[in-house]
Amino acid sequence: MVARHAPPEHGLIFLTLTIPHTKSESLGALIDLVAGSWSRMRGSHAWRRLADRTGIRHHVRSMEVTWSPTSGWHVHLHVLLFMKAMPDAKSLKAEIHALWSDAVHTLDPDRRPVSKRHGVIVEPVTDDGRLVAGYMNKTPDRRDIALEMTRGDRKQGRRKGSLNPFEFLDDGTDIDEHMAQALWCEYVDATYRRRTITWSRRLRQDSGLAGMEPTDRQIIDDAIHGLPVINLDPPAYRMLRRSPSIIAATLQLVEDGQVPLAEAIIGQATGMDMDSRS
Repeated sequence: MVARHAPPEHGLIFLTLTIPHTKSESLGALIDLVAGSWSRMRGSHAWRRLADRTGIRHHVRSMEVTWSPTSGWHVHLHVLLFMKAMPDAKSLKAEIHALWSDAVHTLDPDRRPVSKRHGVIVEPVTDDGRLVAGYMNKTPDRRDIALEMTRGDRKQGRRKGSLNPFEFLDDGTDIDEHMAQALWCEYVDATYRRRTITWSRRLRQDSGLAGMEPTDRQIIDDAIHGLPVINLDPPAYRMLRRSPSIIAATLQLVEDGQVPLAEAIIGQATGMDMDSRS
Protein backbone atom coordinates (compact mmCIF):
# COMPACT_ATOMS: atom_id res chain seq x y z
CA MET A 1 0.00 0.00 0.00
CA VAL A 2 2.72 2.47 0.99
CA ALA A 3 5.02 1.45 -1.84
CA ARG A 4 2.32 2.31 -4.38
CA HIS A 5 2.30 5.92 -3.19
CA ALA A 6 6.06 6.31 -2.83
CA PRO A 7 8.01 8.81 -4.92
CA PRO A 8 8.50 9.49 -7.76
CA GLU A 9 5.15 8.23 -9.06
CA HIS A 10 3.17 9.65 -6.14
CA GLY A 11 3.88 11.40 -2.84
CA LEU A 12 3.99 10.62 0.87
CA ILE A 13 3.93 13.26 3.59
CA PHE A 14 4.59 12.62 7.27
CA LEU A 15 2.55 15.17 9.22
CA THR A 16 2.80 15.93 12.95
CA LEU A 17 0.11 17.98 14.72
CA THR A 18 0.43 19.30 18.28
CA ILE A 19 -1.36 21.75 20.56
CA PRO A 20 -0.10 24.00 23.39
CA HIS A 21 -0.78 22.54 26.82
CA THR A 22 -0.05 22.99 30.51
CA LYS A 23 1.27 20.65 33.16
CA SER A 24 -2.01 20.57 35.07
CA GLU A 25 -4.25 19.41 32.21
CA SER A 26 -5.76 15.94 32.36
CA LEU A 27 -4.95 13.38 29.71
CA GLY A 28 -8.62 12.78 28.90
CA ALA A 29 -9.24 16.47 28.19
CA LEU A 30 -6.17 16.71 25.94
CA ILE A 31 -7.12 13.60 23.98
CA ASP A 32 -10.64 14.96 23.51
CA LEU A 33 -9.30 18.26 22.21
CA VAL A 34 -6.69 16.75 19.87
CA ALA A 35 -9.07 14.12 18.47
CA GLY A 36 -11.90 16.65 18.20
CA SER A 37 -9.71 19.18 16.42
CA TRP A 38 -8.60 16.56 13.92
CA SER A 39 -12.19 15.52 13.22
CA ARG A 40 -13.29 19.12 12.83
CA MET A 41 -10.43 19.96 10.46
CA ARG A 42 -10.87 16.80 8.40
CA GLY A 43 -14.61 17.36 8.10
CA SER A 44 -14.36 20.98 6.97
CA HIS A 45 -14.97 22.24 3.46
CA ALA A 46 -11.61 23.98 3.65
CA TRP A 47 -9.83 20.64 4.11
CA ARG A 48 -11.71 19.11 1.18
CA ARG A 49 -10.67 22.03 -1.01
CA LEU A 50 -7.08 21.64 0.15
CA ALA A 51 -7.17 17.90 -0.55
CA ASP A 52 -8.57 18.46 -4.04
CA ARG A 53 -6.00 21.13 -4.85
CA THR A 54 -2.91 19.40 -3.44
CA GLY A 55 -3.84 15.81 -4.25
CA ILE A 56 -4.37 14.35 -0.77
CA ARG A 57 -6.03 11.00 -1.48
CA HIS A 58 -5.92 9.11 1.82
CA HIS A 59 -4.39 9.18 5.28
CA VAL A 60 -3.39 6.99 8.21
CA ARG A 61 -3.57 8.75 11.57
CA SER A 62 -1.80 7.72 14.77
CA MET A 63 -2.12 9.32 18.22
CA GLU A 64 0.90 9.45 20.52
CA VAL A 65 0.91 10.10 24.28
CA THR A 66 3.92 10.95 26.46
CA TRP A 67 4.39 12.50 29.92
CA SER A 68 7.13 14.51 31.59
CA PRO A 69 7.42 15.94 35.11
CA THR A 70 7.98 19.45 33.74
CA SER A 71 5.23 19.56 31.10
CA GLY A 72 2.71 16.91 32.12
CA TRP A 73 0.80 15.00 29.46
CA HIS A 74 1.63 15.61 25.82
CA VAL A 75 -0.74 14.37 23.10
CA HIS A 76 -0.09 14.77 19.41
CA LEU A 77 -0.94 13.19 16.08
CA HIS A 78 1.21 11.60 13.42
CA VAL A 79 -0.50 11.45 10.04
CA LEU A 80 0.76 9.80 6.87
CA LEU A 81 -0.75 11.58 3.87
CA PHE A 82 -1.02 9.67 0.60
CA MET A 83 -0.65 12.19 -2.22
CA LYS A 84 -1.10 12.06 -5.98
CA ALA A 85 2.26 13.82 -6.30
CA MET A 86 4.82 15.28 -3.94
CA PRO A 87 3.66 18.82 -3.01
CA ASP A 88 5.65 21.83 -1.90
CA ALA A 89 6.19 21.10 1.81
CA LYS A 90 6.45 24.74 2.91
CA SER A 91 3.21 25.75 1.23
CA LEU A 92 1.39 22.67 2.51
CA LYS A 93 2.56 23.35 6.07
CA ALA A 94 1.24 26.93 5.96
CA GLU A 95 -2.18 25.83 4.75
CA ILE A 96 -2.54 22.96 7.21
CA HIS A 97 -1.33 25.18 10.07
CA ALA A 98 -4.12 27.65 9.34
CA LEU A 99 -6.75 24.88 9.31
CA TRP A 100 -5.36 23.15 12.42
CA SER A 101 -5.12 26.42 14.36
CA ASP A 102 -8.70 27.30 13.46
CA ALA A 103 -10.00 23.90 14.55
CA VAL A 104 -8.19 24.04 17.91
CA HIS A 105 -9.29 27.63 18.55
CA THR A 106 -12.92 26.83 17.71
CA LEU A 107 -13.03 24.02 20.28
CA ASP A 108 -10.99 25.89 22.90
CA PRO A 109 -10.97 29.68 22.30
CA ASP A 110 -9.00 30.39 25.51
CA ARG A 111 -6.03 28.16 24.62
CA ARG A 112 -2.76 29.68 23.47
CA PRO A 113 -2.32 29.80 19.68
CA VAL A 114 -0.83 26.77 17.97
CA SER A 115 2.93 27.18 17.60
CA LYS A 116 3.99 28.27 14.12
CA ARG A 117 7.22 26.29 14.48
CA HIS A 118 6.13 23.10 16.26
CA GLY A 119 2.36 23.04 15.90
CA VAL A 120 2.46 21.58 12.39
CA ILE A 121 5.47 19.70 11.00
CA VAL A 122 5.48 18.50 7.39
CA GLU A 123 8.15 15.96 6.38
CA PRO A 124 8.25 14.54 2.83
CA VAL A 125 8.95 10.80 2.70
CA THR A 126 11.78 10.62 0.20
CA ASP A 127 12.61 6.89 0.25
CA ASP A 128 10.76 4.14 -1.62
CA GLY A 129 8.29 3.50 1.21
CA ARG A 130 9.89 0.32 2.54
CA LEU A 131 10.69 2.08 5.82
CA VAL A 132 7.01 2.64 6.50
CA ALA A 133 5.81 -0.66 5.06
CA GLY A 134 8.32 -2.63 7.15
CA TYR A 135 7.50 -1.08 10.52
CA MET A 136 6.78 -4.43 12.20
CA ASN A 137 10.47 -5.32 12.02
CA LYS A 138 11.53 -2.19 13.87
CA THR A 139 12.53 -2.01 17.51
CA PRO A 140 10.63 0.47 19.71
CA ASP A 141 13.59 2.69 20.55
CA ARG A 142 14.48 4.01 17.08
CA ARG A 143 13.06 7.25 15.76
CA ASP A 144 11.95 6.84 12.19
CA ILE A 145 8.70 7.42 10.35
CA ALA A 146 7.58 3.82 10.69
CA LEU A 147 8.20 3.89 14.42
CA GLU A 148 6.42 7.22 14.85
CA MET A 149 3.33 5.91 13.11
CA THR A 150 3.04 2.53 14.77
CA ARG A 151 4.85 2.30 18.07
CA GLY A 152 3.89 5.55 19.76
CA ASP A 153 2.75 3.79 22.93
CA ARG A 154 6.10 2.05 23.45
CA LYS A 155 8.87 4.36 22.31
CA GLN A 156 10.91 6.48 24.66
CA GLY A 157 10.10 10.17 24.84
CA ARG A 158 12.62 12.31 22.98
CA ARG A 159 12.90 15.05 25.60
CA LYS A 160 14.94 14.42 28.72
CA GLY A 161 12.68 13.05 31.42
CA SER A 162 9.83 12.35 28.98
CA LEU A 163 8.22 8.93 29.35
CA ASN A 164 5.85 6.87 27.29
CA PRO A 165 2.98 5.40 29.35
CA PHE A 166 4.38 1.86 29.44
CA GLU A 167 7.53 3.14 31.11
CA PHE A 168 5.41 3.84 34.19
CA LEU A 169 5.57 0.08 34.73
CA ASP A 170 9.38 0.08 34.86
CA ASP A 171 11.40 0.21 38.07
CA GLY A 172 14.10 2.50 36.71
CA THR A 173 12.10 5.70 36.32
CA ASP A 174 12.72 8.87 38.35
CA ILE A 175 9.13 9.09 39.61
CA ASP A 176 7.90 7.30 42.72
CA GLU A 177 5.67 4.25 42.56
CA HIS A 178 2.52 6.04 43.75
CA MET A 179 2.78 8.68 41.02
CA ALA A 180 3.56 6.02 38.41
CA GLN A 181 0.49 4.10 39.56
CA ALA A 182 -1.76 7.16 39.32
CA LEU A 183 -0.41 8.12 35.89
CA TRP A 184 -0.80 4.60 34.55
CA CYS A 185 -4.40 4.38 35.75
CA GLU A 186 -5.14 7.79 34.22
CA TYR A 187 -3.67 6.61 30.91
CA VAL A 188 -5.70 3.39 30.93
CA ASP A 189 -8.93 5.22 31.77
CA ALA A 190 -8.36 8.01 29.22
CA THR A 191 -7.54 5.66 26.34
CA TYR A 192 -10.20 3.05 27.04
CA ARG A 193 -12.07 2.16 23.82
CA ARG A 194 -10.12 4.75 21.84
CA ARG A 195 -8.37 3.92 18.59
CA THR A 196 -4.69 4.66 18.34
CA ILE A 197 -4.52 4.24 14.56
CA THR A 198 -7.29 5.12 12.09
CA TRP A 199 -7.50 4.88 8.30
CA SER A 200 -9.33 7.15 5.94
CA ARG A 201 -12.44 5.81 4.27
CA ARG A 202 -11.84 3.65 1.17
CA LEU A 203 -8.10 3.44 1.78
CA ARG A 204 -8.20 -0.33 2.11
CA GLN A 205 -10.40 -0.72 -0.95
CA ASP A 206 -8.36 1.63 -3.12
CA SER A 207 -5.16 -0.09 -1.99
CA GLY A 208 -6.43 -3.51 -3.00
CA LEU A 209 -6.79 -4.89 0.52
CA ALA A 210 -9.71 -7.29 0.31
CA GLY A 211 -12.21 -7.94 3.07
CA MET A 212 -13.16 -6.12 6.23
CA GLU A 213 -10.53 -4.84 8.63
CA PRO A 214 -10.24 -7.27 11.59
CA THR A 215 -11.53 -6.16 14.97
CA ASP A 216 -9.28 -5.81 18.01
CA ARG A 217 -10.77 -9.02 19.41
CA GLN A 218 -9.98 -10.94 16.23
CA ILE A 219 -6.41 -9.65 16.21
CA ILE A 220 -5.94 -10.73 19.82
CA ASP A 221 -7.46 -14.16 19.21
CA ASP A 222 -5.24 -14.71 16.17
CA ALA A 223 -2.07 -13.52 17.89
CA ILE A 224 -2.33 -15.27 21.26
CA HIS A 225 -1.49 -18.97 21.47
CA GLY A 226 -1.04 -21.27 24.45
CA LEU A 227 -2.88 -21.90 27.69
CA PRO A 228 -3.67 -19.59 30.64
CA VAL A 229 -1.22 -20.10 33.49
CA ILE A 230 -2.76 -18.03 36.31
CA ASN A 231 -6.44 -17.39 37.02
CA LEU A 232 -7.45 -14.10 38.63
CA ASP A 233 -10.91 -13.20 39.87
CA PRO A 234 -12.14 -9.63 39.23
CA PRO A 235 -11.31 -8.24 42.72
CA ALA A 236 -7.75 -9.54 42.50
CA TYR A 237 -7.31 -8.12 39.01
CA ARG A 238 -8.56 -4.70 40.11
CA MET A 239 -6.14 -4.74 43.03
CA LEU A 240 -3.20 -5.64 40.78
CA ARG A 241 -4.25 -2.99 38.28
CA ARG A 242 -3.44 -0.39 40.91
CA SER A 243 0.10 -1.80 41.33
CA PRO A 244 1.93 -1.52 38.00
CA SER A 245 5.27 -2.57 39.49
CA ILE A 246 3.78 -5.86 40.73
CA ILE A 247 2.19 -6.50 37.34
CA ALA A 248 5.53 -5.91 35.60
CA ALA A 249 7.37 -8.19 38.03
CA THR A 250 4.90 -11.07 37.77
CA LEU A 251 4.73 -10.86 33.97
CA GLN A 252 8.51 -11.09 33.80
CA LEU A 253 8.49 -14.12 36.11
CA VAL A 254 5.87 -15.85 33.94
CA GLU A 255 7.94 -15.16 30.82
CA ASP A 256 10.96 -16.66 32.60
CA GLY A 257 8.98 -19.80 33.47
CA GLN A 258 8.80 -19.06 37.21
CA VAL A 259 5.03 -19.38 37.50
CA PRO A 260 4.97 -20.59 41.16
CA LEU A 261 6.97 -17.57 42.26
CA ALA A 262 4.65 -15.28 40.28
CA GLU A 263 1.66 -16.92 41.97
CA ALA A 264 3.27 -16.41 45.37
CA ILE A 265 3.79 -12.69 44.70
CA ILE A 266 0.21 -12.28 43.48
CA GLY A 267 -1.11 -14.17 46.49
CA GLN A 268 0.87 -12.01 48.89
CA ALA A 269 -0.23 -8.80 47.18
CA THR A 270 -3.93 -9.69 46.91
CA GLY A 271 -4.46 -12.00 49.85
CA MET A 272 -5.51 -14.83 47.50
CA ASP A 273 -4.69 -18.45 48.21
CA MET A 274 -3.26 -19.28 44.81
CA ASP A 275 -2.68 -22.94 45.66
CA SER A 276 -6.43 -23.44 46.13
CA ARG A 277 -7.27 -22.18 42.64
CA SER A 278 -7.37 -24.39 39.58
